[in-house]
Amino acid sequence: MPAPFAHLFSTPTDARPTGTPRAVLQRLRGLLCGVLLQTIGLVVSANPAPELPPSAVAPVASVDLQRYAGIWYEIAHAADAADPFIRDCAHDISAVYRLAPDGSLAVLDQCVGADGLVRRRDGVVRPDGAPAHLAVSYQPALLRALPTAWSDYRVVLLDPGYRFAAVTDRHGAGLRILARDPHAAAGTFRQLAARLESRGLPARHLIPVRHPGRNA
Repeated sequence: MPAPFAHLFSTPTDARPTGTPRAVLQRLRGLLCGVLLQTIGLVVSANPAPELPPSAVAPVASVDLQRYAGIWYEIAHAADAADPFIRDCAHDISAVYRLAPDGSLAVLDQCVGADGLVRRRDGVVRPDGAPAHLAVSYQPALLRALPTAWSDYRVVLLDPGYRFAAVTDRHGAGLRILARDPHAAAGTFRQLAARLESRGLPARHLIPVRHPGRNA
């Protein structure tokens, strides 16, 4: 039984024997809650979010991974970020990419949480078939042989000088804007967000990321 729902079916320490009316009601309540949660899950899965047009999430023509390497600062990300790592970050989100001998990029993500503690994770970004189609994995090396260990990584906007970039997946989820300068001007952010919005990406929901740990 999944841990998040275990409390619905567990017996309190002060519970009476299982045959008492109180115990029966508690078990019925747990069963009803479980059925309700499963029903909600079925409804949500039967009504997925509308797909974005292919043009909205089309990657750039090419990405030079050697030029893409280095440090990128996240200056904005989606308000409903599904990535648990990003949800735990309060500010100073960055990623350092290092070109590996096999042509992939080793990535080190780092941020500061609301508790003031630094959070880090290691991953790999690799080419995934067509030009500028990339995939990322934060799973241990032993699990990276599994297709499910990899997620879509699409560079949908890239400055010719590799000063700014925007990344998302094939569904437009996890949209974020990256910059080489952690204190990119607000006007620059608005211009990039407007370009993303014009192609159909939900850039109006992006939240700016603060970088107080970096001197302006």
